[in-house]
Amino acid sequence: MKLIFGLILAYLHIPIVISLRLCIRKHHVVVNARFLQRVELPSAERCVERCIENMRFCLAAQFSMGKTKSLGMCTLFTATAMQADDSVMPEENLDPVSTVYEIAQKCPSPFSSGDMTHRISRLHRMALEGGDEKIMKGKIVL
Repeated sequence: MKLIFGLILAYLHIPIVISLRLCIRKHHVVVNARFLQRVELPSAERCVERCIENMRFCLAAQFSMGKTKSLGMCTLFTATAMQADDSVMPEENLDPVSTVYEIAQKCPSPFSSGDMTHRISRLHRMALEGGDEKIMKGKIVL
């Protein structure tokens, strides 16, 4: 039945919209994974927005605030980096605090869907909820 419904939607050219969530795991780090990009940014919100801007490639972002508190380290990860069950582990030390943000249809059990979605820009929130970074093309200055 699902197959027939999918074929009908494809025939009628009706786009299937997949709403995505932002899953949050505080005091955790991504281990043993290759990263897509690493950059210093002023906030966790900007780190998450950077991942959403590249969500075709980026599945997760990890943000750790630096000791100076003016810039933190933002690391973006691909889907292949996040496939292993043991890729996200509890942090060994609590300074600096690291948080992992994952873009997913449903948050895995140790993750929570927190208030970060309300702290990112409206445009990024629309792209996340629509599951499509193209919503932002030409509208975001990096």
